[in-house]
Amino acid sequence: MVKGTPVKLILGSRDVIHDVGLTHFRLKMDAVPGIPTYFVFTPTKTTEEFRQDLRKYKEYNVPSDPTDPNSPPKWQTFNFELNRDYQDNPNIALAKSRELALLLSEMRKVAADKILRDLASIHL
Repeated sequence: MVKGTPVKLILGSRDVIHDVGLTHFRLKMDAVPGIPTYFVFTPTKTTEEFRQDLRKYKEYNVPSDPTDPNSPPKWQTFNFELNRDYQDNPNIALAKSRELALLLSEMRKVAADKILRDLASIHL
């Protein structure tokens, strides 16, 4: 990504709901199966500029490796990365799939109830 250049992140899913978050950009969106979506953002800092900002915070001035007190501070080793944890843990994908199925089932029930109420209120 280039500082000052808009980035369009296109999201899509075929199987389960995916939570996409770019916490350092303060962005979060869900990818829902069958509903393509996107968001646009413009980075305002380079990774190096962001690292320099992290120096202000004491939690980033601790060693990056807790087992090695001589390791560089966390702010120096900070690197932005995207994680797709559902690929590492199949139970997460299964849980999200079940969550989607329950959500869709509940939405269908609510919609059917509303349609029946609306039909019942029609006076011919």
